[in-house]
Amino acid sequence: MSGHRKTAVGALVALLATALVLTGCKTAPVQETKPKPQLVSDEERKDGWFPLFNGADLTGWQATGLRRDTFYVKDGIIECNGTGGGWLRTEKTFENFILRLEYKMSKGANSGIAVRATPEGNPAFTGMEIQLLDDYGRRATPNTTGSIYDSVAPTENMSKPAGEWNGMEITCNNRQVKIVMNGKQIVDANLDDYTVPIHDNLPLKDRAPSGFVELQDYGQKKLIWFRNIRLKPLPGGVGWQPLFNHKDLTGWETVGTAQWTVENGVLVGSRGQGHIFTTASYDNFMLRTSLRINRRGNSGVYFRVQDKAQWPTGYEAQVDQHDPKNPTGSIYGMYKASKLITRDAEWLTMQVTADGPHIVVEVNGQTVVDAQDTKFQRGPIALQAHDATSVVEYRDVELKPLSSGAK
Repeated sequence: MSGHRKTAVGALVALLATALVLTGCKTAPVQETKPKPQLVSDEERKDGWFPLFNGADLTGWQATGLRRDTFYVKDGIIECNGTGGGWLRTEKTFENFILRLEYKMSKGANSGIAVRATPEGNPAFTGMEIQLLDDYGRRATPNTTGSIYDSVAPTENMSKPAGEWNGMEITCNNRQVKIVMNGKQIVDANLDDYTVPIHDNLPLKDRAPSGFVELQDYGQKKLIWFRNIRLKPLPGGVGWQPLFNHKDLTGWETVGTAQWTVENGVLVGSRGQGHIFTTASYDNFMLRTSLRINRRGNSGVYFRVQDKAQWPTGYEAQVDQHDPKNPTGSIYGMYKASKLITRDAEWLTMQVTADGPHIVVEVNGQTVVDAQDTKFQRGPIALQAHDATSVVEYRDVELKPLSSGAK
């Protein structure tokens, strides 16, 4: 642009600015956009945590009780108006896990968090309820905030005054249950130590080992809020068998050029293409693994494998965040995953259920494939190292046999 035109444009801008000042014109206010809530921290996500609540709606949850509309989402938070009496429960069940969430209560409110709850009966006593009350400053008892309701008193009542957010972490690891509230551990209980029934309810020793996570509407017309609900699965549980011993490759055999090593208790495949196969074969089972792939990496979890070849035949649950036709969780070349919910360089949990012709793949607690297929009925499990640039890590590999076939 010439110097003459620049001068003219500058003069025009100055005139317009002066006119705006003289006429008192105001520019439109800038609309502020609220940042999207971070449901799982970056560090948690990298370590295998995933959200149970998406911050937008109640997808993945279902209400029980006489009224189904007392739980709803407002400003990225689950709000309960306390008018129904009932529970909001996850659609999936969990056995061993760490659960983290934040909650706050209005004055006089009463609620609870049930874990390992069964579909029938009172969740507080088929599984167990972690009590939530507006009881700031009260002496700790088996019925105050942080207790395993009616059974285990917290060492201290750590609840904050009504209207303030509280942080809670619940760990269920086989028979051990730990509760941390507002940064302090308040319960560390072995369920097998609690053998006496309370008010005709099952003792903790005999409660269900697996079940739903549930939030309680106690029905007092008192507001309760929940946010940032996230979970990290833990290995083990009733009927689960480890296929990997965290020490060496016992029970496995390798094919191909990939190198398979055990590093700090983690099974690592790298530096080539190939697979590692179980020496045993399986037909109907649930297979669960915690794994991580490097950036732009590629792997797969094979099951009902027909041949121990460099590129085996069988079903492959794909691990690839960058294949638009077969994203992570897809049965490669057969059934595309309904959504991609994982990222490179972050631990994820994959569970495959093969029950006769019924095949289900879950990734981070969400079902991404639910199919019927009869092509393969039985065979080994295999883990893939796809190429020389891919590095895949398997932290746990577990299998739970199923006694019967098709349902």
